[in-house]
Amino acid sequence: MKKPKCRIEKTNAVVYCRVSTDEQVENLSLGTQEQRSITYCSQKGWMVTRIFRDEGQSAKTALRPEFQEMVKYCKNEHNGIGFVVVNDLSRFSRNSGDQIAIRAELYAAGVMLRSVSEPIDETSTGTLMANVFAALNQFDNDRKSERTKTGMQAAAALGRWPHKAPIGYVNQRPS
Repeated sequence: MKKPKCRIEKTNAVVYCRVSTDEQVENLSLGTQEQRSITYCSQKGWMVTRIFRDEGQSAKTALRPEFQEMVKYCKNEHNGIGFVVVNDLSRFSRNSGDQIAIRAELYAAGVMLRSVSEPIDETSTGTLMANVFAALNQFDNDRKSERTKTGMQAAAALGRWPHKAPIGYVNQRPS
């Protein structure tokens, strides 16, 4: 990775939290992610200046509203952000290309990505670990997608409508 622009030790951090579905918004996941990340920052002596939360957003793509706002906010030098903290890297991205590219983009702006759950940093080992986790997160997402498609195909073969029924129709099992 290219060396960051700013050599001054920055101790401001932002927290990024995400859940994939509207149903997950209702449970405790976002609050737990947020609290664990804030505690991590406190232990490191970093001041959390802002919390970004994407509710019901998939990490298959980086085109998430709060995620994009977070990247923009971090790259603004006036905000003095040194760290983006996530509970785990699957919250940041489930696309290895996006994770590597955006991590490099943040790093070039002097902002380091940190995970509460995974040992990553800018050393050769830390970078390797971040890349391994990125690949594993994408693999997990790809496998879920494959299983979903297989299940939908099996349902269709049995005469079931694998999606929500179109307007005017009712989902029900064939007799």
